[in-house]
Amino acid sequence: MKRILGATVILIVIIAVIASVNFTMQQQHNQRAASVATSKARAAKASRKHAKSVSEKRAASHSAAVASAAKNINSATASTESALIQDSTFAENLESALLTNTAIKKKVTIQSILVNGSIATVTFKDNTALQDLSAYLNTYAQAATLALQATKDTPVKTIRIARQLAGNNGSQFGVATSWSGDQLKHGLTLSADQIDYVTFINAASRYQFAESAIYNSFDTTTKNKFKNLVAGGLAKTDNNFTTWFASSITTTNSTSSSSSKK
Repeated sequence: MKRILGATVILIVIIAVIASVNFTMQQQHNQRAASVATSKARAAKASRKHAKSVSEKRAASHSAAVASAAKNINSATASTESALIQDSTFAENLESALLTNTAIKKKVTIQSILVNGSIATVTFKDNTALQDLSAYLNTYAQAATLALQATKDTPVKTIRIARQLAGNNGSQFGVATSWSGDQLKHGLTLSADQIDYVTFINAASRYQFAESAIYNSFDTTTKNKFKNLVAGGLAKTDNNFTTWFASSITTTNSTSSSSSKK
């Protein structure tokens, strides 16, 4: 009997020791797991905080760039080097129109939309897949017609619309038009689906082509349609428009302009 009792006591002690060891090990495991979880949580929080900081800094930098470009609306330099879209009813109208007209949206990308008072400027990127000159200009005319219509019920009274040359020419405009007064009113009646570049450009208040890359590529018949003028329009010369067009031509890309559309 004593032996049985002794064996029972020893067994109980062993079980108690094992339970104690298991409990201790479980506690240590839980502590390590909690420590790892805490470390991961802290790292995730720090990562989110850093990402938020970077995002806020980028947003602030973008807002500052947009504000600066809009303030200097007669200079295209800033708005052609990076994408700048200023929040406005006009911008919303244009972006909405492009989303609706997917056929045109597939062919162009907005580089910038800026508004300063009653003046708006729009720059479309070139699509390097469009190597045909007529296609390049017709797509411009279609997208620009949507830009004209986007001015409806907005404070915009003058709008300048440009399309850049191919990527190897950087920011330089290949073609640009300016619309105001009677020409802008007429522009609101144009159809983006039916417009061609000759009709569109000749209806503008002012227009200008990149001479070496675009105008010199025209045949004699096409040049005659523009009265043999690389720059012209239905309104008198607009020095601000001329300055805006010229400012798109930088030192780094002017030497390569002749290598664009043929």
